[in-house]
Amino acid sequence: RIRRKDNGKQQIFFAIQTIIDVPNVEEAEEEEDLIKERGEQADKLKEETRALASQLQELTSALTDDQIRERIAKLSHEIKTNEERLTQLRSGEVISPEERKEIETEHAAMLKLWSSRKRIFKNISDAVSEGYPGKMKDLFEELGVETDESSGADPTILGKK
Repeated sequence: RIRRKDNGKQQIFFAIQTIIDVPNVEEAEEEEDLIKERGEQADKLKEETRALASQLQELTSALTDDQIRERIAKLSHEIKTNEERLTQLRSGEVISPEERKEIETEHAAMLKLWSSRKRIFKNISDAVSEGYPGKMKDLFEELGVETDESSGADPTILGKK
């Protein structure tokens, strides 16, 4: 049953609690024990679920037989290619004489280009240094210019054979 209580303009409705059965202490303890037991069972089931989920993840991330065969074939081909290259490198036949000649020609052209650019830069730096009061090394450092000497390059050994 529900009762109503008037308080000015407000009305409060509430259930009559005298007709509600109140469990005795033994029944309440039994229900609490049952709740604890069910909670422990739920924890065990959650742990089993986590274990099964991780096992499922391991199984789904593993390669299938077909994928393993493809990977083995690919790696075998790569090993064969690398062994052939290693044999070629050990025999000393790294590049053909034609390739060597082409590389040496290109290297000589690059050295010539490098020396001409170095000469042009030297002329420009000499023109700037005539009116500059400090050291050119300090100016180059301030501007972020790298010279052969500052980078540790030895231009004399580049042109020698």
